[in-house]
Amino acid sequence: VSSPSAVSMNQAGVDDDNWLYMSAVCYLFGLHVHQHTGKPVGLVNTNWGGTPVEFWMSKDALNTCEPNATNEAGGAYNGMIKPLLNMTIYGAIWYQGEANSGDPLSELDFQGLPLSRYGCHFPAMIEDWRQKFNEGSLGETVDPYFGFVQLASWESDIHPASVRWGQLAGYPSLPNARMN
Repeated sequence: VSSPSAVSMNQAGVDDDNWLYMSAVCYLFGLHVHQHTGKPVGLVNTNWGGTPVEFWMSKDALNTCEPNATNEAGGAYNGMIKPLLNMTIYGAIWYQGEANSGDPLSELDFQGLPLSRYGCHFPAMIEDWRQKFNEGSLGETVDPYFGFVQLASWESDIHPASVRWGQLAGYPSLPNARMN
């Protein structure tokens, strides 16, 4: 293996390759952090394709946007994020949104323009994760970086413009009043 950050393995005889999956975005982010800090980087991959942002939100975060919400939020949060809250983290990479691309424009942004509920849910989830990782790590996690990938229009039935606008919380750039 030519790269010190790569791990070689023999995949012969493996029938289920789900355990082999690592997000390229996650890997390249970790490599970038390592190259610029010289510090070892551990990567934790939690993913579940085709899930909406609400699935990754705690009930507390969802109630920030929808008081007394009764929908099924938190499945991935409870099973894949909550068990990690005692870890010290320095950042997270988010690559999601396809499942929310059809959300209705039910909110208004700071200019009074239509915004999907993603514009409330995404910032609320980030704020909630930051708070809960800080509490769970006994203050060791302090305002972790939260990067996200904006979706391209590569499928004809997915219209990610509303998700991209929601990821920016209805502002034209970052950081802004809702996203920092």
